Amino acid sequence: MADSLDAVNPSVRLAGNNRLCEGSNIVRQSLRIMALAIAFVLMSIGSAGAGKLTVAQQCEKAKIKADAEYANCVAKAKIKGITGERKKKEERLAKCELKLTKRLQKAEDRAERRRTLTLALQGSSEQAARM
Repeated sequence: MADSLDAVNPSVRLAGNNRLCEGSNIVRQSLRIMALAIAFVLMSIGSAGAGKLTVAQQCEKAKIKADAEYANCVAKAKIKGITGERKKKEERLAKCELKLTKRLQKAEDRAERRRTLTLALQGSSEQAARM
């Protein structure tokens, strides 16, 4: 049985243990899935229509991007925790949370400014049409 485990992938074996290291494979697989999901979402948002994105779509796009960056940040922090830098893991996770909060707030603020500008432009064009 041990020989068959060596044949699978000897570089993934834990030193002095006959079990395969599942943690590193899970992290790699999670990162691959996350990267594919991000690429799919960004491509679908980019090709959603031939015209410009609405304010709501732009806001949603920014939030999805922020979520993806947060997931990447958390994955990196977890990897650092596995590789022996456990003290910095909690600090990194806290920074990830802070960055996510700031990015989501920035997306909301930007959307609100765009809504206000759009309403102001619509109002001025309606006034011009009345004259």
